[in-house]
This record gives sequence, structure tokens and C-alpha cells, in this order.
Amino acid sequence: QQRWIRQIHEYEAFWSSNGKSPRENTRDRGSLLAAERRLGEWGRYQRRFKTELCPYQRIRLDVSPAFEWDPQEAGWQRNLSACSAHLMKTGMLPILDSTNQKQFALARWLAHQLHLLQTGVIAPTRAAAIKLLLAEMRRTP
Repeated sequence: QQRWIRQIHEYEAFWSSNGKSPRENTRDRGSLLAAERRLGEWGRYQRRFKTELCPYQRIRLDVSPAFEWDPQEAGWQRNLSACSAHLMKTGMLPILDSTNQKQFALARWLAHQLHLLQTGVIAPTRAAAIKLLLAEMRRTP
């Protein structure tokens, strides 16, 4: 139990100092430090064996700001929220502005989602969320 608690603290410390959860893999494997990879593997292990964790461990992971049970879905939702916040703040959706890296990345993400929507290969719940964002855009003066 003490080892598990130490691991969650290390996982959260990494998140706190790096602004992101540890990864276990990346395109450029040489850039991934062994300590980050080990923490990322620990996170994957928690997800894979969720049903075997004790109630304390599941609850502790639920309240952890660093841990996501579904990191891909959480990232997708963060991007959608960021697009919505950008729309509320500026009155328009993100555009490909090379002087603003955050907006540029959001615009690329949104363009990809719109392409998936257009081709019909996006999950129904995501399609509905993108359509809602587009409806918000039409209502924004």
C-alpha cells in the first residue's frame, strides 16, 4: 500500500511540474525519459486493472488531478472546451494563426474533427458535441 501511495504521489508530482501526465510512449522514443515512461506504464496498469483495485485506490485516482481513466477522451473534451471558450471570448472559432501556437493547434484539431464529421467516421456523441459547438458559433453575434 505504501508503494502504491508513493507511486500516485510521484505521478502527481510529475504532472504538477510538467503540466501534463506522464507518457509511456511517444513518436520520438529517444526524447522520453525512463522515469516518465515508468510512471506512464504505472498509469496504464491502473487503467487496465481498475476492477482489481481496492475502493480507496479507485477513489484516490478519481480525485487525482493528474490521472484520467480515459486519457484520449479527456484530451478530446479539453480541446472541445478550449474551442468553446475561444468562441465565447473572441466570437469566432480558432483559426490557423501562425503567431498564436495554441490557437493554431486548436484550429488544426477542430479542422480534423470537422473532416471526421463530414466523412461520417466520428463517434455519434462527438458528432453531437461538434454540431453543438457549430450551433453556438451561429448564435454568437
